[in-house]
Amino acid sequence: MPPHVNQIPAERGRETPPPTLEQIVDLKQQGEEELFSLQSLISQTRDSIPEDDIMSIAELSALSTQAQSEFSAFTSEINASERRPSPTPPTFDLGDPDQEEANEKQLRAQRELARKQMQAQPKQALLNAESYTESLRSNREATLKQTEEAIQKLFKGSASLEDLETAIAHSEDSDVQRILMEGLSKILGESMARKILESDGEYRKKLNEIQADLSKTLNLETEDKPLSDKEKGPVLLKGSSLEKLVAIQEIFGSHAREMIQAFDLGRKNPELQATSTKPALEVTYALNKNTGESYMHAVVDLNFASAQNSAAGNVNRSFLKIKPETPTPGTVEKTSVTHYIFKLGAEFQGDGLAADMLSESLKVYDKIGVKEIKTEANIDMGGYVWQSYGFSWDMEAAASDTGLRPSESMNKDEYQEAAERNLRIYIKRKIGNAKNNAIQRLQQMSVLDASGKTENKELQGLIDSYDTLAERGTGATPQELARIGAKEKNLRFYRQVKGTGFTEEVTWMTAQVFEQRRSSGEINAEEAKKIEQNAFHIGKLGMAHEDFSWSGKIDLSQGSPTRRILEEKLARSTNS
Repeated sequence: MPPHVNQIPAERGRETPPPTLEQIVDLKQQGEEELFSLQSLISQTRDSIPEDDIMSIAELSALSTQAQSEFSAFTSEINASERRPSPTPPTFDLGDPDQEEANEKQLRAQRELARKQMQAQPKQALLNAESYTESLRSNREATLKQTEEAIQKLFKGSASLEDLETAIAHSEDSDVQRILMEGLSKILGESMARKILESDGEYRKKLNEIQADLSKTLNLETEDKPLSDKEKGPVLLKGSSLEKLVAIQEIFGSHAREMIQAFDLGRKNPELQATSTKPALEVTYALNKNTGESYMHAVVDLNFASAQNSAAGNVNRSFLKIKPETPTPGTVEKTSVTHYIFKLGAEFQGDGLAADMLSESLKVYDKIGVKEIKTEANIDMGGYVWQSYGFSWDMEAAASDTGLRPSESMNKDEYQEAAERNLRIYIKRKIGNAKNNAIQRLQQMSVLDASGKTENKELQGLIDSYDTLAERGTGATPQELARIGAKEKNLRFYRQVKGTGFTEEVTWMTAQVFEQRRSSGEINAEEAKKIEQNAFHIGKLGMAHEDFSWSGKIDLSQGSPTRRILEEKLARSTNS
């Protein structure tokens, strides 16, 4: 676990002073080092797990994500504590409220200035290019040690890429060459080390371009369009250690900024602004030192506020690239993205923002070679909505959910059979869950009796169709589950929501009750229009439920069925 701000010791009997910038920098470095060590341990552990042990691999992936999440929370805690004492503290007139407010504003301005000055400081060049050659001749042992330190600091983000260039320029020296190769291989693997050390320097040029671009804000100011600090949005990346830059290049190539901006809801709705409380991008690189396999993980996390400065939305996307040391037919390079969170305030829903964002994202996914999209469809409407974008059942998640534990004695065919058996169990559970949800809501509307039965043969047939679908096993899709009762226009149900958050009150109504309340004026015309636009059929009753969730996946291969559904949905939703 990373250290906390309150772990800075205080002198006995005295109040703990706020941490200095130097202490904050040290704490951040400690946190990054501990996270890197954990990620490295996770990658090494994976080597001892058989490739067909999908559940264990998924558990390790979840642990990696949890570690990254805890580190992000730790970073937020640290960022909130940044301050630098004023060199010449002002004299406070504690008896004057206006003066107190002015003093506080002055302190805040001084702290912000100190923070910006610290961020603007160029990284220290540890290896002086002009004197390096002479230093190797005159003080060889000390210079070689200094070279080792410079390479180590590159991975801590406390040295510049210029240090790497200085050492590479002298790599005809066998000892310098050895230090470079050993130092880079230890963290990045041998093949990546050779890639960086190529004599033409094109790869290193790309890393420099990434560092320069991502140190800037989400929205760039121009002479024709000056921006306030609020309009600029968050800095894209904070800290630029060598392995972070490599991970970004390997995952996004030259499209990192384009990818992040595709998730910027403010580009479609100016009333939403990305807040700048933390960087938009968090990156880790882990190496399995036994196999040479690299794991590169990048999380894009954007929070949005409305014009009234209230929280209005959040987009969180997690990218994972697995790169084998030597690609073989069984261990191919693969990039995937997980759609973790998409939250949007009620006042911004219904305007096609989700479809617009996904449409823009898909264009960049293709550019960077993303092979599949994963998501956890949940949180009320999410369990129903995401099937309409083409998500199918995720077999790997299904194996984890049902506890698939393949035996070492299983051959490939036996394992595939076990995986399909577990997927059938998973699908049957989900369909049963959706059926119970639908029955529960129909009972709330007094449409079904306590045993879940009705005299209405049409409705009873739809309830029974859940069981029929479950018997189809792996042939049953989320889309078919969602379509149960979709064609029966005379069987529609409605929900009225009053209040928000913890005070939210939901009332379910049949079509007949809805019409009665509208006719009597109990529901006014404006509210009735909103309620009617979100009508529920039987399948939607079961999936659009706070207790319903499922793991989904879209295969982005050109021509795949799930991609076709996604593209058709986006075309309808975006009028493109």
